[in-house]
Amino acid sequence: MVSRQTEKRDRLSFNVSAVEKTYYSVVLRKVEAVSLLDKVLDHLGVDTIVEKFVIQDQDTSVVHGLLKTNVRYSNSLKLDFSANGDDKPPYNYDVFLCERKMRSGVYVVVSFPFHKLAIVKMGAVIEAMNISGGLRFVKVDTNKIVAAYQHRNDSLGMLGEVDVLSQAEESCSMTTDIRAVHIRSSVPGALSSIGFAGDDPLSSEIYQDYIKKKLLKNEFKANMVSVYAKVNRSTEPFVPYFRSSISIDKHGNFQFYLGKNGANAHCVSSLLPLLEEIDCLSANFSNPLSKNEF
Repeated sequence: MVSRQTEKRDRLSFNVSAVEKTYYSVVLRKVEAVSLLDKVLDHLGVDTIVEKFVIQDQDTSVVHGLLKTNVRYSNSLKLDFSANGDDKPPYNYDVFLCERKMRSGVYVVVSFPFHKLAIVKMGAVIEAMNISGGLRFVKVDTNKIVAAYQHRNDSLGMLGEVDVLSQAEESCSMTTDIRAVHIRSSVPGALSSIGFAGDDPLSSEIYQDYIKKKLLKNEFKANMVSVYAKVNRSTEPFVPYFRSSISIDKHGNFQFYLGKNGANAHCVSSLLPLLEEIDCLSANFSNPLSKNEF
């Protein structure tokens, strides 16, 4: 067991920037109704807890910790992750863990600032926790996300301010917009790939007249979907809302922007019940980190 200390830090003084920093997320799935946060923290080697809080009405726990390494994972000339502020080892990297209990099991989201750091650290977790074959990772059916979005009354809702959380979570509301869809054809000889982006990417003529029907028939595969999520929390007056841009690829990788205070760290966790409702979550037979689509 790693001995961890708790560090009090200004909520606005983290290294993370919503503009300059992209966090990669790995989702672990366990069917046992037990807490995994402490085990994952130990195997990651997190020895400093900056902040930890529980969202009771969502059955969600969030931990912000620091990883200290002698390896530099950032090539940024603007951001200095060194512990002493001299751009030399050791380096401190913020990691965020969210655990959410749902009807199908317990999900743990682990977020890193750099993909290489995630590969190294999650590799240690996989080995230590004996996650054989990667069966406990979550795979997302991206085509179903787009299909649900197309049906205005489905759980992902429509563009704009729409409450899409279940009735069991009436104390919160979540608005979700699809901001980009990257599609690759699975039919030989057809259009190989195409991307749609913008405030309303699925309203374009080429998508409506040509892509939509093929996508719903699974003749095309949505390799990646970018979703804009905003979570309003009436029970937490000091944090009026959480906002993040989340990208989900077909292998189970989540990529999202994390704000300076880390307040939106559980946006992916809040999205999980919606994906569960439209039957988008399933076991992934390979480690999503081994296939980087971003």
